[in-house]
Amino acid sequence: AGDRVVLIHGQKRQSFYELIVSRMHQHPSMTLHLRFIRRWQLDVVSAYHRWRQRGSRNLEQLLEQMNDRGSALCSTATLQNWLRGQALCPQDAEDLRRLAEILGMDFVRQNYRRIATAASRLRGLHRGLANKLNRWLQNQAAGI
Repeated sequence: AGDRVVLIHGQKRQSFYELIVSRMHQHPSMTLHLRFIRRWQLDVVSAYHRWRQRGSRNLEQLLEQMNDRGSALCSTATLQNWLRGQALCPQDAEDLRRLAEILGMDFVRQNYRRIATAASRLRGLHRGLANKLNRWLQNQAAGI
């Protein structure tokens, strides 16, 4: 009782936040940012598989090479998240460059700053949206 449901014909079931984010991502101003993110996410998976095939290499060795080049990463779980596409990109733009050098990702090496900027912009938009939605929900709950 008292719940509100929004039905949008042809739309999959999702949270209100997910709906707003998906609509935000469809805006033309987001296209370039999302293309940079998607491109690096696809490149890292294929480059990692090629890198592994060139020898018996694993995430531990990749982490070691990242650290040898100055990365502060301390867990292979972070690398797994990158490979699964569960992160927009590394928090440290230099880690993106390091990874591109190790795995031979030319596009990422040339555009790592643009990719990091795009991810930073998207993170900011997502945080801002989440904060606004939370404030709205708190205001609505205060009246109950």
